[in-house]
Amino acid sequence: MTEIEALTAKISQLEQELAKIREERNSYVIKAKEWRSKRDQKREEIKKLREEIKILKQKRDEINAKVKELKELRNNTRKTKKDKNKEKEKIKEEIKNLLKIKPKKTFKKIKEEIDKLEWILQTTSMTAQEEKPLIERLKKLQKQMQIYEQINLKKGQLMELKIEIKALEATARKHHEELLKMAEKSQKIHEKMLELVEERKKLINEMQMIHQKFLEFKQKAFQAKEKYSQLLKEIKRIKEKLKEIEEEKHAIIQKKMEKSAEEKAKEKLRRGEKLSWEEFKLLAEKGLI
Repeated sequence: MTEIEALTAKISQLEQELAKIREERNSYVIKAKEWRSKRDQKREEIKKLREEIKILKQKRDEINAKVKELKELRNNTRKTKKDKNKEKEKIKEEIKNLLKIKPKKTFKKIKEEIDKLEWILQTTSMTAQEEKPLIERLKKLQKQMQIYEQINLKKGQLMELKIEIKALEATARKHHEELLKMAEKSQKIHEKMLELVEERKKLINEMQMIHQKFLEFKQKAFQAKEKYSQLLKEIKRIKEKLKEIEEEKHAIIQKKMEKSAEEKAKEKLRRGEKLSWEEFKLLAEKGLI
């Protein structure tokens, strides 16, 4: 096998390899695109989950802020109730002390006696000496009346406090119940958020695996492209080598033809035969004529 035949065979072999590499590269590019599409799809799913988690977190934080507000309202209400209970106990103690000094006569009897004394003092003409014991008695009765009035006043205050305490109990209970409902709602949202966080972690892991596949096929496609380029360079080098050989061969043949033509022209010249223009020119260039 001649060198030209060998080089031609080598080019044919390399072109077959080139076609195979091109096919492999195209296959890798297609696979890389498929894995990239899957990766991008996972990325979108992750993005949606991130938005859902963000919305849930905002809702949870809003509810937690409401829970905090309700807790403060409940605690403030309970504190107010506690203060009112202290005030209630204080008034009860005051009533107890007033009851200890309460007159033996009833409020009604004292009132009747006061009215009677006032009527006498207003309608009866008496000397100062005669009025004095009546006025002293009236003052004593009025002091006794004040004890009853204080007792009644304190009982009224006690009743109002009891009503206020019950209202505060109801308000505190309402705040507490609402707080529990909101806290439960917050917990459910938090649990849902944790589920989505775990799901997002899972998707991120899946995306990373898919991304690795994408990079793997992308690398293979790149390597195939590099090999393809190398084969093209090799084919080009061999073709250039083949061209050089063919040019050398052509030059040798051309030289032989020129030599033969030269000998023929020289022979004709010796025999005195007429030369053609090409023959004349050839011999002239050689300096033979």
